[in-house]
Amino acid sequence: MSEQHPGFALNPSPILEQVFSNVLENRMQDMPLINRRVEVEAVGFEEWEGQWLGVLITPWFINLILIRKEGSPWPQLELAKGNEINIAFPQGTYRFCPREEEGIGHYLCCSLMSPLQEINSHDEARRLALDVMRLIRQLPLVQLDNVEAAQASACSA
Repeated sequence: MSEQHPGFALNPSPILEQVFSNVLENRMQDMPLINRRVEVEAVGFEEWEGQWLGVLITPWFINLILIRKEGSPWPQLELAKGNEINIAFPQGTYRFCPREEEGIGHYLCCSLMSPLQEINSHDEARRLALDVMRLIRQLPLVQLDNVEAAQASACSA
């Protein structure tokens, strides 16, 4: 691909599903790692920090995806091993790899699971994706024991 994709003004889920359904049909169909119980689906995509964030389920992977929103700045991504980007979420820091696919352009992905041999149904994969989207944005709350709680109260007085 020669030119940088301008990004997506609207939720990119339908385009991601179309592109990766084509990848399945044209490049992955006969691969032994395909889990035939799982379909291609983009789950939970919403705007996050000026970009689109969600989970992409395919019969061969479940990935957390960060994709450019139209009009938002986007880093120059080198598509080579070692060019991973660490992204901090309230729940923790995740390593994303730059990728490119025709019809989508450059995007960042964080592998959550691959291959999917342990997934028994598409519904199970979908629940996992929704759990990830819920958990990744959760503030990390820590239960304090009584001593720590007393010290914290003393500090705030």
